[in-house]
Amino acid sequence: MNVLEGKVEQIKSQLVEKFSTIKGRLSSMEGRLSYIENRFENLKDMMKKMIEMQSKASPMIPRAEPRRKEILEEMMRNLMEMRSKTPLTVPIANPNQDLTGIPLVESK
Repeated sequence: MNVLEGKVEQIKSQLVEKFSTIKGRLSSMEGRLSYIENRFENLKDMMKKMIEMQSKASPMIPRAEPRRKEILEEMMRNLMEMRSKTPLTVPIANPNQDLTGIPLVESK
């Protein structure tokens, strides 16, 4: 029975270690996703400003051809489409779960 309890403790500690590793990886992935989302927002804002600047261009300054505006708008659509395809993080398990509280088999 002591051997069995020892094995259970060993497996439990291995699981705690693996969940800790997974938790670290999830945190890293969430950080990268946040960085990517910020980049998308910055690109989106920059493209909006470019489109706005083009539409407000002074008559003294030659305006870009309509084709260039279409290209900017197409880039904006592509950017929004790429953002919608960015996968959300789906937790495999609750990384904050305390595994030390899992009851062990009681010895008889």
